[in-house]
Amino acid sequence: MQKKIIFISGTIGSGKTTLSKKLVNSIPNSVMLDGDWCFQQGYNWYFDSETKQMAINNIIYLLNSYLSNSNFEYIIFCWTLHKKETIEQILTSLNYDGDTIFYHFSLLCNDKTLESRIANRFEQMKNELGIAYNYYDIQHMLLGAIEKTPCYFTNDAIKLNGNSDLETLYNEIIEKINLEKKT
Repeated sequence: MQKKIIFISGTIGSGKTTLSKKLVNSIPNSVMLDGDWCFQQGYNWYFDSETKQMAINNIIYLLNSYLSNSNFEYIIFCWTLHKKETIEQILTSLNYDGDTIFYHFSLLCNDKTLESRIANRFEQMKNELGIAYNYYDIQHMLLGAIEKTPCYFTNDAIKLNGNSDLETLYNEIIEKINLEKKT
């Protein structure tokens, strides 16, 4: 079976996880990995080199496990992936053959869309987990996303308009990977 690896990257709030969930739930023989699962932390996140390398090692291990499993044809991986060297480190560590097809999509959003989605995320955390937030929290996360946005314009990926609705983005990816849309 020919394997297809689909990377979906974008800043916080770009819609990569939501889109990946829609894809994995509609593409037969697919599996999804969200990079955040590989170093999910509590309220205080550590972004030091040791923790980042641990997350990348975890990602590589899981992606290789999915690649070696004969049940999965499509492997969907979403994460911020704003640094070319991180993408290269992951790709060069994967155990796939020349028959494997790799796709990389980057979701690009304007500031207004990002702010709205980030605010919605904080509201959801408040409602589901009772985690309080304030305007500063939203603005801090938004500034981080805006700061990383230029990196996505320079990566070697198919750029998608992340301001689009979920169905439009889904259809664009299905078309690009030449997959018959599930009805």
